[in-house]
Amino acid sequence: MADKQAQVLGTIEPAHERQARSSAASRQAPPAAPPIAQRAPGAGELDAEFERRRALRLQLEQTYAVHNGVYADPARPTVPLFVAEARKIVAYDTREPTIRAMLDLAQANRWSTIKVTGDKEFQRRVWIEAKARGMEATLHSNKLLQRAYQPSSDDLKIVAKLKEARGLGNRIEPTPAPRAGATPREATGNGAEAQSRRGRETPQEQNERHRTAIAAVDSYLATKGVAAHVRELIRNLARLELMEREAAGRAPRAMVVDPSAPGRTPPAPQPPREAGREPSIGR
Repeated sequence: MADKQAQVLGTIEPAHERQARSSAASRQAPPAAPPIAQRAPGAGELDAEFERRRALRLQLEQTYAVHNGVYADPARPTVPLFVAEARKIVAYDTREPTIRAMLDLAQANRWSTIKVTGDKEFQRRVWIEAKARGMEATLHSNKLLQRAYQPSSDDLKIVAKLKEARGLGNRIEPTPAPRAGATPREATGNGAEAQSRRGRETPQEQNERHRTAIAAVDSYLATKGVAAHVRELIRNLARLELMEREAAGRAPRAMVVDPSAPGRTPPAPQPPREAGREPSIGR
């Protein structure tokens, strides 16, 4: 399926052999869960982690054309963007969405520490995204006698902004629980209806809804003077966040967090009301 003429631009692999073995084992079907009374403390967190990794894989399968480990754009299924091999992920494209998807796959494989090989721009982009996710990355040049990329202070600033953006993304909240004494229609009204509408959406309609939301975020960032390359990173982050929440069945709910945003401007002070009559003058 992969184009034999495609050029390898970089690779991502686990930094330790133990991680590679554990990721291979994690792809096997998990054993049946024991009864709740017999489960060890922390089992809930393990289940949540497994579901998170499963959601990442499902998200990748819904976004890309996948065949024998080759991930491609559905519109160009014969042109590989990246390829998942036994102990590494091979990049044939270095755009931000592809790098994000490669790191999604790395996290699904439970690679918390990675080794990145490629040209300096590839190393830089992977390092920024990995650090923003809390992953450790060691950089290696793919050219003989050439030093690996050295992250700069500007790169660290981008990482900090991405982390801050992820923190704001965590403020997206689920629909609140119905009030006590609500009728069945009130209890299941807007949230259930919205979920039903999303379930009837075509992929094109869902993509259009996501584009509209992301365009609004980008417009707001532009008004705040955020640099174009940082906005691109945040747009990609928002797009995958929306897809992950959709796959998990969690309805996004936006919140206004900027006090100066429209709708949060305090009302203008009103002038004092005039007295109904002239004040009396003492004699």
